[in-house]
Amino acid sequence: GFLRSAGMGALTAASAGVFGRYSTHWLECNEYTFHLPRWTRAGFRVAFLSDTHLVDDNAVTVTREAVEYAIAAKPNLIVFGGDFVESSRGGSMERMEGAFAPIRTCGIPSVCVLGNHDYAAYHPERVAAKAVNLGFKLLKNQLCEVDGVTVFGLDCLSFNRTNPQALADIPARENVLVVLHEPDGVELLPTFASLMLAGHSHGGQICLPTGFPITTPGFARIYKKGFYADAPVPLFVSRGLGETGVRLRLFCRPEASILHLEPEGNA
Repeated sequence: GFLRSAGMGALTAASAGVFGRYSTHWLECNEYTFHLPRWTRAGFRVAFLSDTHLVDDNAVTVTREAVEYAIAAKPNLIVFGGDFVESSRGGSMERMEGAFAPIRTCGIPSVCVLGNHDYAAYHPERVAAKAVNLGFKLLKNQLCEVDGVTVFGLDCLSFNRTNPQALADIPARENVLVVLHEPDGVELLPTFASLMLAGHSHGGQICLPTGFPITTPGFARIYKKGFYADAPVPLFVSRGLGETGVRLRLFCRPEASILHLEPEGNA
């Protein structure tokens, strides 16, 4: 009986491993519509990608598929939520070109912030420079204006680079889209912000069959994945595209998202 149970356990573990590895290839492309308070700009669309952790060729392939999906949707804005690279693996930065090259010539405004793994890389300044070379506008506690929307990128919370006061001081009080890598940082935002986009959590990466995350990293303990309309500021947390640690995703597929942003009350 013991041997039979052990054998079944080993088979189950092996099956989970195979499925988890397969799931890293299985990109889910989603579209969401959010009706937001403090938002008056009808018909604004954002393509949101995050957390590529470019550790291997599979990560490049999935990211390239997500980038091409985002561009084909012809949004008003493309946003990348941080963690281009994986700090503990070599070659991540060199893979950025193959993964993100279409951004450079797509003609769609594209912005990004850096994540904790970008800052933990051997040369974070090179990651930043490469992101800019690829066509992203890198926002470090800075804003840019896109089609009547104020886009504000807060810098990495994990490395204590976030400056909420810089956001509080901007003149806009509606149509303010905030990007911050770590979702729990939504607690720091002034309440006039319309929506915050975050990654970092990977949706848990390894989840129970119900989709419930077994664990999430620091600064993603409260807000883990999906849309939180009742957060201090409405918040969307992407499951991201890559993996960190083990090269597995279990009941938590990689995600690329098109977000349709509408005023509250619009049909």
